[in-house]
Amino acid sequence: GMRESIGIALLLQLAHVLLTDQQRRRSLPPVTAALVLLYGSIAAAVASGTVQTKDLHLEDSLLPASPWRVLSCFLVYRSLAGLAFHLWLTLLIGEQLEAALGSRRYASILAMC
Repeated sequence: GMRESIGIALLLQLAHVLLTDQQRRRSLPPVTAALVLLYGSIAAAVASGTVQTKDLHLEDSLLPASPWRVLSCFLVYRSLAGLAFHLWLTLLIGEQLEAALGSRRYASILAMC
């Protein structure tokens, strides 16, 4: 639908900016760059079928055997639009927050959320 089309357009715009604008890419603070890369990688793995979203969801019965699910459940989006908006916000707001707070403090705040 319309929401997914907007999501795809935002993801394409983000990819275009990050792939073609070397100065912009190089100026990204490290934590913000890592977050964008992480979310983008998970999205690509899910889109390609390499990773199934069910493998990333938090399920109490599976937690003892796969504790990484505590973090991975935050990386899954039901729609491309949700992922796209999150990536753009991470890029635009995270970049400013990390510059103002410093990478270490910004990472600490993210870890607490």
